[in-house]
Amino acid sequence: MSAGTLSLTNNSAAVSGSGTVFTTELADGDFIVVTVGGIPYTLPVKTVNSNASLTLVSNFTGPTQSGAAWYAVPRVALNMVTAALVTQSAEALRGLNYDKQNWQLVYSATGTITVKLPDGTSFTGPSWKYLAENVVNKSSSNTFSDENIFTKAGACITLQNTLSNTSYIRFRDATNNVDLAFLGRGTANSDVVSLYGLKGNNSFDLRGDGTNYIRGATTFNAQITADGGMVARGGGATIKTQGSQAAGSYIRFEDASGNQYGFVGNPSNTPGALSFYNFSNNNSFELRQDGTNFVRGNTTFNGNVTCVSLTQTSDRDLKKMIEPIEDPLEKISLLTGVTFRWKDNEYPSAGVIAQDVMSVLPEVIACAEDDDGNRHLAVEYSGLVGLCIEAIKAQQKQIESLKVLIEGSANRNGT
Repeated sequence: MSAGTLSLTNNSAAVSGSGTVFTTELADGDFIVVTVGGIPYTLPVKTVNSNASLTLVSNFTGPTQSGAAWYAVPRVALNMVTAALVTQSAEALRGLNYDKQNWQLVYSATGTITVKLPDGTSFTGPSWKYLAENVVNKSSSNTFSDENIFTKAGACITLQNTLSNTSYIRFRDATNNVDLAFLGRGTANSDVVSLYGLKGNNSFDLRGDGTNYIRGATTFNAQITADGGMVARGGGATIKTQGSQAAGSYIRFEDASGNQYGFVGNPSNTPGALSFYNFSNNNSFELRQDGTNFVRGNTTFNGNVTCVSLTQTSDRDLKKMIEPIEDPLEKISLLTGVTFRWKDNEYPSAGVIAQDVMSVLPEVIACAEDDDGNRHLAVEYSGLVGLCIEAIKAQQKQIESLKVLIEGSANRNGT
């Protein structure tokens, strides 16, 4: 609220003030706002004559009023309000024009239209006229003759054969005379959806019972994930892996979390090698082209092992804490060579008792586990060779000593 009050006279441009300081609050071209008879008036000032007198640009059109409160409004502030009003009005008119143009396109255009928004963005789509005409033209699309040829792109087709329980899409060559394939239900009363190649009788069937079926050689250029087993049927059926990179070709096994625990195959492209590999302990079994098959890690055989020769690694460079076997003759005397039959198959055999060997040479005893998870003692028989060698050497020393004693006794007796 500005200082003082105003007196205005109907049809007069002169304004007088009481307690006003016009020269401080107003300048030529500014505005005063006053409410007379409940109606606000915004009046432009032509000249400021004194602190108590000013002249309006035009005569006051309201009723004569004295003691009216008023507000001083600088010209710059009102200009900004006016400019903002013009800008907002222009924006509203632009949006209105866009709406009118857009609706005209929606109703009258024959194909794809571009809808413009007030912020300058746009998008495209089919007009209502285009959609309506297509609906009218396709009003009988649920009725088919024996065969229809569709050349319209982007269509969604629902097929219902009212004469039988077969319904499918047939694909032909450019001449429309040679059948190439079909997609759909080709057999009456069948719950199979097939993609069938008529040239080679190859097919891919999605069956109602979940036993989906692929007929013919199939190449997958991406990973195959099977939640169930993979079964190859037929007299020569195979599952083939063929690596095209240095990584080789193999079948990898993972648990439910995707952790790898082994593979079967040739992961390093080693010529002629087939590997069975365990990731957890790096154990492996390799069948090599040159016949030098290889086993890495401890291996347990629950049956007989038959071979032409068996070579055991015994290099000094692989050993430490090498010591001769002590008291070999005493230890040998505590062992008993026995014949026996195996309980599981009645096969006859001969050897020693592991518990006896444990008491004299525990270094050659190991534990083996059978198919039922029971642990049993096992003997490294090649280790007993060392015991026998030391026993023979000790026995030979005894023989040499006895020989010396016998010869000495004979010499003393003159024989």
